[in-house]
Amino acid sequence: MHPLSHTTCIFRSNSGKVKTNVAILLHNNGAKHMYSGQTREIVSKMPKEPLIPVHVSPDPDGRITLPKHFSDHLPWTESTGGQAWLLLLEAGRYRLLSDEQVQQDPKLEPIRLLILEGTAAVVSDPSSYKDLRAESIVARLIPVAVALHKQSQRWRISLPGELKVFEPPDCNTSNFSVFFSLDGYFEICYTDLLRRAAVVPLSNQQF
Repeated sequence: MHPLSHTTCIFRSNSGKVKTNVAILLHNNGAKHMYSGQTREIVSKMPKEPLIPVHVSPDPDGRITLPKHFSDHLPWTESTGGQAWLLLLEAGRYRLLSDEQVQQDPKLEPIRLLILEGTAAVVSDPSSYKDLRAESIVARLIPVAVALHKQSQRWRISLPGELKVFEPPDCNTSNFSVFFSLDGYFEICYTDLLRRAAVVPLSNQQF
């Protein structure tokens, strides 16, 4: 008859590496015998600061400080000269874009030209117009300033007062969450909105 075996694993972290010591405990008619197993190394790929959502509050001047490890994934912040954009995705949710990203988007570039240069992309008759839902896109793109705070060496976003008109009801407007979307864009939204979306049963969420 083969004895029953029980395996115990002990994990010990050492500079990003996990050593696993395996001990096998054999039970045979009540007798217990301990045998030493082999030790193997597992390299942990978990970063020290994973890109999980971070919850922040603006300072009295309406500025949000970006976490340092988030800024490392936005290399364009060092070359924009402070010019960036917030794209309104839905009430209380914004996407931070560089000026280059806006210029390369065929839907956003005409809005950028209108805001910065007063140049209309298309000249039409005075009596022609589009549906307000189509024209409202000019309110979705908002210029913002991104500046490096010298003392902390962290980038800060100045949230303009224009955002207040898009504040959703029943939200604490002093609490924001910053995170990266699945397609790699940096987003800002009210923490209450993120919480409500995240607590929906997983079976009802779309991926």
